[in-house]
Amino acid sequence: MYTSKNIAISLLALLDEGHEEKKVLHDFIQFVERHKLESQLPEIVRHMEKINAEEKNFNQVSVETAHPTNKDILHKIRDHIKAPHDTVVENTVNENVIGGFIARYQGVEYDTSLKTKLRKLKEHLLAV
Repeated sequence: MYTSKNIAISLLALLDEGHEEKKVLHDFIQFVERHKLESQLPEIVRHMEKINAEEKNFNQVSVETAHPTNKDILHKIRDHIKAPHDTVVENTVNENVIGGFIARYQGVEYDTSLKTKLRKLKEHLLAV
């Protein structure tokens, strides 16, 4: 059985491997028609868009702070998590972040927020 997610992954892989785009799309259309998968096309496109967005965000540093943060501090955070100097750093304001920051890079979350530290301390004290 073909799932829309697997089809999207396969199609993107073929395009990323450098195959001729026109031929890949022609073969994809024939595949969809042959297996009567036309009704899955919207879901296939949705999965492709999601995968592309995830790949784009995978190679950027996303930093959440309680207040807007200047570029010097954002660059120090980027350097602290060992991201290359040419990595894009995006800052978003999240008033729920109490002290510190939450950074995400390549699927890893670096949570130095006071809120998380207090939660972990509470969990530890309750476990003892």
